[in-house]
Amino acid sequence: MSQSLPEMVMRPAKGSSSSPQPEVRASRTKRETAVALSGVPLFADLPKRHLQRLARDADELAFAPGDQIVREGSLGETVFVVMEGRAKVTRNGRRVGEVLPGDFFGELSAIDGGPRTASITAVTPVRVGGSSVGRSASCSRMNRS
Repeated sequence: MSQSLPEMVMRPAKGSSSSPQPEVRASRTKRETAVALSGVPLFADLPKRHLQRLARDADELAFAPGDQIVREGSLGETVFVVMEGRAKVTRNGRRVGEVLPGDFFGELSAIDGGPRTASITAVTPVRVGGSSVGRSASCSRMNRS
């Protein structure tokens, strides 16, 4: 018995065999990513078209519980926005907070080029949108023209 591709990626919902549910949730649209990025003060004043371009260029990354998203002391130019999940923030090995959907991190290192001031580790499955400040600088230059 053969199945079509849609049938292969569908499975019955837990506790119910009548209504198939997608096995994997569809990714957020670039529009939703643009909305999330607009909540980051670094990007808040960008025009909508530049936010959409930034969202189009953003990388979407997924992390399993226990995965380290960024490491304290490492260099980085990426600003991350949490799309799903929960992660802990640690400094010098001590937990100092957490990030949840809509929160962002990495902006300090991305702006000043210095090392990351904290480690971020996934507590639950986490999905983030990451955008390089170098890319956003290009958007800012375009905004001036």
